[in-house]
Amino acid sequence: MKTYLNDKSDISRKKKVIALGSFDGIHIAHKILLSNAVIIAKKKNIESMVYTFTNHPSQILSDMKIELLSDNVEKTKLIENENLDILFFQDFDIAFSHIEPEVFIESILVNTFNADTVVAGYNYRFGAHGKGNTGLLKKVCERLDIEVVIVDKVEFEKEVVSSTNIRNYLKSGLIIQANNMLGRKYSLTGNIIHGNSLGSKLGFPTANMKIPENKVIPRSGVYHTVSMINGISYRSVTNVGIKPTLHTKAFNGISIETHLIDIGNVDLYGEIMKIEFIDRIRDERRFDDLNELTEAVMKDISIVKNYKE
Repeated sequence: MKTYLNDKSDISRKKKVIALGSFDGIHIAHKILLSNAVIIAKKKNIESMVYTFTNHPSQILSDMKIELLSDNVEKTKLIENENLDILFFQDFDIAFSHIEPEVFIESILVNTFNADTVVAGYNYRFGAHGKGNTGLLKKVCERLDIEVVIVDKVEFEKEVVSSTNIRNYLKSGLIIQANNMLGRKYSLTGNIIHGNSLGSKLGFPTANMKIPENKVIPRSGVYHTVSMINGISYRSVTNVGIKPTLHTKAFNGISIETHLIDIGNVDLYGEIMKIEFIDRIRDERRFDDLNELTEAVMKDISIVKNYKE
């Protein structure tokens, strides 16, 4: 898969099937849409392409802080797994937000990328003030002799699969529901940084992750996780929150602290760790003393060790 950032000059002039959307998280509905694009392109013997953005449009249009399910590195890897030929990232800025829907179709999709077919979700919006919808897309593309394929909503257990719903599940600590909609385990990746080293003194050393920017952080609590370092996976218990038993004026904000069950006490500082969330074990809570905390952590570890998928 060839990946491009803003620069259209090197894009081939071959006919293309273009999949449109933000594609945050590449969940199971996104995969169906992308699969449609690939299948159509193969039938027509033309190229398949994803047109998406480096940033979430709402960050520009509403000045909101949008927490993402996947950063651009993750998004690229996930899209590559779907066997597309081309991935094009466009910066979404104020100037781009003012492009009229018809201009977007004619100037960008047709004249620049040579679209033969466009594939979009049932709720796809585009163009200035979000005036473009699937109805307008069909109308303009019909005039230009461009095929349009609209993918209907996808449901899982009677809930619409969407990035918004997945974010809400993660924020509520409903990991299994979020993972079902994603079609994989939700993950965070970051560098291991220095903590207070108390875990080692209590007998369960922990790796503290630098908080990933602009990513959805699941609800505070203790989680069953699988952690990957240097290509090796470890069963693990991850605490997301403020560590209330140890909370002092010197410690503020959210931390992500993981005990790797099968690794022992080794120096991991500076390594990159990926955490996959399996399920939420319990709420984070304050313990009266460190003995109570130790007993709770040992119970958490036992739950993970006895887990059967």
